[in-house]
Amino acid sequence: MRRPLGVTIIQAVVARLGCTREATRRGLASLTRREPTAGQTSGRVSPYLGSLGLAVGAVALAIPINLITQVSSLTRVCLLAVLVSAITYGLWPALFASLISIVLYDFFFLSPVYSLSIASTQDMVNVCLFFLTAVAVSVLAARVRRHAVAADRRALTAEKLSVFTRALAGVLTVKELAETATRQSAGLLNAVAVLLLPDDDGLVPAAVHPPLEGPAPTAWQAATGAWPAFLRHQGANDRIVASGWHFQVLGASGDPVGMIGIQVGALGDGLTAERAQLLDALAQQTGLAIERIALRQRLEDLRVKAETEQLRAALLTSISHDLRTPLASIIGSASSLDHRWTVLSDDSKLMLVATVREEAERLNRFIANLLDITRVEAGTVEPRNEAVQLQDVLGSALHQARVILGHHRIEASLPADLPLVCVDAVLLGQAVFNVLDNAAKYAPAGSLIRIVAEADAATVRLSVLDEGQGIPDAELDRVFDRYYRVDAARRAHAGTGLGLAICRGFLAAMNGSIAAGNRTDRRGAMFTLTLPAVPHFELSEADFP
Repeated sequence: MRRPLGVTIIQAVVARLGCTREATRRGLASLTRREPTAGQTSGRVSPYLGSLGLAVGAVALAIPINLITQVSSLTRVCLLAVLVSAITYGLWPALFASLISIVLYDFFFLSPVYSLSIASTQDMVNVCLFFLTAVAVSVLAARVRRHAVAADRRALTAEKLSVFTRALAGVLTVKELAETATRQSAGLLNAVAVLLLPDDDGLVPAAVHPPLEGPAPTAWQAATGAWPAFLRHQGANDRIVASGWHFQVLGASGDPVGMIGIQVGALGDGLTAERAQLLDALAQQTGLAIERIALRQRLEDLRVKAETEQLRAALLTSISHDLRTPLASIIGSASSLDHRWTVLSDDSKLMLVATVREEAERLNRFIANLLDITRVEAGTVEPRNEAVQLQDVLGSALHQARVILGHHRIEASLPADLPLVCVDAVLLGQAVFNVLDNAAKYAPAGSLIRIVAEADAATVRLSVLDEGQGIPDAELDRVFDRYYRVDAARRAHAGTGLGLAICRGFLAAMNGSIAAGNRTDRRGAMFTLTLPAVPHFELSEADFP
């Protein structure tokens, strides 16, 4: 029995699906608007033209196959076109490809050929089954496509957020953060972005990208007017839309810390749900970054405060103990001289006077160390570097420390051809004196203190080696800290713990350095001062007039 296919069959199939042609057209239009994918659906017509091309191409492929193999059932080839159309364009273009494939398949392959009529009931059933299969395939493939597109969008959003987070991770100041956040937000959302941060007068623009005048006055008034409500957590939501600008409150874990705004009118299709979600994520990451910088600043302030309190406590301890000890000796010796002058022998008087002088000199060194470390910490040490003989500086330091070193043996070994050093002679002499004083304190009486020097093309190294207990390996890097002293030495020897810290500060100001270590040939500590050498110039008779 011959039955017309054409519009009658299409209407029957569509009726079985529970829709009309008008509903189908509305669905096509709505789905096309909802699923535009970059590079795939540039308009409402191109997906259907692509589906038509796929259907025609499938039939063009099936015709030579039919001629060569004499296979009449080539619905699978047409079904392949429907599947490709669903994956590429979506559901409704795939349904359109199904209809076109049925019409072309009937026209070219079902008897009578080149006609839209069906000669047998079996062919009619096959056509209906083919269409239903094509619809099922279209629905499933379109669903897979939607999930794939959603996954791609989520991956793209995650990648954008990753780039944004990495960009904010390296900033250290709020100003740099504002510039980076607005630049990244403007690029990711393809819009004008502004970051508003609070100050004493309310909200102020911290950065705008691209550099423009910023939000319109009405938008500005809306944002600043709603800010107090956000601070009191009385806002209906965390968004404000005014005069083409969309403002999002910043704040991830506490009170609002600012607002980020984008110009909605600058976007081609407005602030879509996807862009709104991305803006929320950008605002959250920006708020976290601002809170991180504020937390880092608070931690830094607490660290400085804790160090200040520690230094104050150490200074008070030093003053109360180490400075009072020489004062007590001076007062005791002076009192003995005052009250027992007539009964004391000349030797006793000289001994008490020597005690007063030694303790006064020790007290003077303590006070000088306190003043020197204050200069080092304040950065006011301004060395007058010039070419000097290291032997002269060392001789002056040894003469100054002659009383301290009176119970030790001194051995100095300096090469005769030692080059000049570019240093401040006064500062270097004080540094060498502090190292010698440290060696005299921690080496037993009668032990040998060796002083050796060596040079290379750019530096001169002066080493002081003692025969004391040495320095524990765990404390080699800490002996140059202010007020730090080895536990055993703290109990046995008086001192402020500032001498080596002053040495490091003075040498750093003169472009030198100091390092602590232990001797390898025997027990004992070794301190090495590295000083810049003056370049050696060869002179000839031609250099003189």
